[in-house]
Amino acid sequence: MKKNTTANRLRQIMFEKNLKQVDIIKLAEPICKKFKVKIGRNDISQYISGKVVPRQNKIYILAKALDVNEAWLMGYDVPREREMSGSDLNDNTNISTLSFTNGKYTLHEQKVIELYRAKPEMQPAVDKLLGIEPDYQQKPFIAAASGKEYTAKSPSETTKIKLKKDK
Repeated sequence: MKKNTTANRLRQIMFEKNLKQVDIIKLAEPICKKFKVKIGRNDISQYISGKVVPRQNKIYILAKALDVNEAWLMGYDVPREREMSGSDLNDNTNISTLSFTNGKYTLHEQKVIELYRAKPEMQPAVDKLLGIEPDYQQKPFIAAASGKEYTAKSPSETTKIKLKKDK
């Protein structure tokens, strides 16, 4: 449940740690460089005033720089302490696709889900490994993604489906 705002949380941290806006920028600078994201004085000023709410990638950077939980910084009623260490993300992590708000999945689990969705041709192998029965409604889409022909087999019928990959 959202209990506060990002603006209020930023002001709270600034007060508690005796930080100025420029200090936040300096703390965030190495992380910004790593992910090629810019956070400037105008950004910080607008976040603190509440005029603008930072996007998810900037929430992550600010939370990491200030050593607080992303969801807490966004105003949610969660523990303030970071759940992930600085070494959890590597240089290949796509920061724009990460979601830290729901707290359901670890970074590893999120990556597995992303890859599962991005590579439908591999989904049958993953399903088999996990002992999951194939979903016959999804199989034509898997075939389309891999450019293969698919023969649907159900107890009542057998249908041959030829799907082409969109270009």
